[in-house]
Amino acid sequence: MQAKEKLEGFIENISDAEKEALYRALLKYKAKKDVYKLLQDRLPAMIEGAEDEMLLTFCEKIADIYAYSNHTEEDASYWLSLEDLIRNHCDELFEVCNAA
Repeated sequence: MQAKEKLEGFIENISDAEKEALYRALLKYKAKKDVYKLLQDRLPAMIEGAEDEMLLTFCEKIADIYAYSNHTEEDASYWLSLEDLIRNHCDELFEVCNAA
């Protein structure tokens, strides 16, 4: 609980631009993990054998695009938006999966 109070105090003392950057960084971190989970859940055969580093780089790219769009995690279409981004970049995903 003490860590939460310290973090809240820190957040109160930073500028709005820094708060926005922190928010986007946290959203990107979460989205990267969620993109990876979506790939594991929905396309396990496709990503099997893909080099982890390349796959994580792909996930990071999708998360970066998502985090700096106008979406938020609370948006009801969060998961659909991530899936759409994966679909829009499926050629890159195929390259990652076939590079191994």
